[in-house]
Amino acid sequence: MHDFYSDRRNVGKRNVDRSSYSMCQCISNGATVIFEIVAIHEVLRLISSRKVKGLAHDIIRPYDPDFTGIPAKISTDTRYMPFFKDCVGCIDGTHIAACIPEPLQMPYRGRKGLPTFNVLAACDFDMCFTFVSAGWEGSAHDTRVFLHAIGSPEFKFPKPPEGKYYLADKGYPDRRGYLVPYPKIRYHKSQFEYVPPKNDRETFNRWHSSLRSCIERSFGVLKQRWKILTKMPQFSIEMQIQIMVATFALHNYIRINSPDDPLFRVLEDYPNFIPSFELPDVHAVSNSENGVVICTEMKVIRDRIADDLWKARRNI
Repeated sequence: MHDFYSDRRNVGKRNVDRSSYSMCQCISNGATVIFEIVAIHEVLRLISSRKVKGLAHDIIRPYDPDFTGIPAKISTDTRYMPFFKDCVGCIDGTHIAACIPEPLQMPYRGRKGLPTFNVLAACDFDMCFTFVSAGWEGSAHDTRVFLHAIGSPEFKFPKPPEGKYYLADKGYPDRRGYLVPYPKIRYHKSQFEYVPPKNDRETFNRWHSSLRSCIERSFGVLKQRWKILTKMPQFSIEMQIQIMVATFALHNYIRINSPDDPLFRVLEDYPNFIPSFELPDVHAVSNSENGVVICTEMKVIRDRIADDLWKARRNI
């Protein structure tokens, strides 16, 4: 963890002037809900001019943009190495509370009828977000949001190079560069609490889930810190989107510059703990329902990893 902080500390400070830097430091020390709103307004003012390219874009990005190295979380853990050595991070969607005028609420209402934004994000294994797409209505399916993000050049999604991949959950299409779990097989850690994996596919799902939990934990910290994301004030939709992006940028800033931050410290001390601050997901539909062709290449990679994991487990 020492190398992470010493190497990345300059990322958070580069292209951020004294005013921006001071405000980020002030926010990272904690704030009341009232001050949180005022502080985020100030951050928005700073990034709305040219700082959106400085603060937000400079911080919400991959630290290793070419994905040349193996993440330390993988290379130093025999549960994941060498099996997941080509993994560059995780992607997932989360729902963030939206404050929408009643006549416009319908497309924003998710499964439980609450108006939300469906936000797509990618993160690395240091719990820093490397990409954020905010603003989609809560009823939008994860696959639609995902395909739009990776297919639109203006979003500059950090696509994995040939042979590398992100971990994604079963709600995402099985495409080249995105490794999803086996369907209709035990997956979450709690499902293996009393009965260990019985075959290669269950073993793969168990460790895919464990490694992918990094983004769930990142979302949990984000929402636990920023109460504004669970009860959005009556701002314009555009302002609400800017607020979401600002909190993701500040999340990264705190992670990079505050190694003793208590929220992150809890996750380091309890690696299996996932904060429960998630709003409900939209009901997932199958890849075939979305008209997405299953990627044979990723199925081959998944089968190979599953076989290697199972053999390694049986040889212990």
